[in-house]
Amino acid sequence: MLRKESVLVSKIDDSARARLIRTRRGTWIDESLLPDARQEFSENLRVAYEAVGEDVAKELRGNVRPALVLQALDTLLEQAPDYRLPEEEGARKLAQEARKTAAVCGCCGRELSAHEPAYFGARVYVGMQELNWRSLLPYSPLKLHVGEPDYTKTVLCGSCAPEWLSPDMDDVVTQLCAHCERLMVLRLNLSSLGRTFCSDACRQNYHNQLRNEKRAEERKKVCTVCGEGFIPDRRDAKTCSRKCKQKAYRERKKEARETQ
Repeated sequence: MLRKESVLVSKIDDSARARLIRTRRGTWIDESLLPDARQEFSENLRVAYEAVGEDVAKELRGNVRPALVLQALDTLLEQAPDYRLPEEEGARKLAQEARKTAAVCGCCGRELSAHEPAYFGARVYVGMQELNWRSLLPYSPLKLHVGEPDYTKTVLCGSCAPEWLSPDMDDVVTQLCAHCERLMVLRLNLSSLGRTFCSDACRQNYHNQLRNEKRAEERKKVCTVCGEGFIPDRRDAKTCSRKCKQKAYRERKKEARETQ
């Protein structure tokens, strides 16, 4: 457990790491705060190492087997939860939600209306790059980035989008989402040429719709009375409606009487 005398810098209200998140404007951050944020992160990491003990710290610092690294990293996150800053955790979750749903701006968190254009391809600051199992593997180039500013791509509103993502730019295009028809604004490059949907949710809903339509087509039958196609509620259904069902019943009754 954490020792009572261990106090992480990230708990301070005016932490540089927290201010970097709170004062960001779209893709802009106050870079004058970066030196203090790096120093605070180093202090946070040092206190976290002390909290989990020397054995775990050695495993995290050393070139050991990935299984031991994962176990040591889990121990650090479990016993030293304050190593992660709440503001940075919130920024990462917001950016992730915006990518998945395109329902909110990945920076300011404002809800995006269905008729509002969404801006793609820009990166926003989400905190300092933390330890992860990839960065701890032997000879991993990611080790060099731990404690550096962490940026991630997300979906932005018009107010948070950078100037280079303006629809007036020659290399910026607009297109409609193939499912919800939301207007998407993105830079014309190889990574964006294949974008068809504004979010993971639209992609999933689109393919679910295609799947349901295919299943409905496979279940489609022809009414034995009127000859119209219909999708039956029951497998043994032969008519498309109550009216046709009653008509078929009357015809059967009539045929039965005639054969008597």
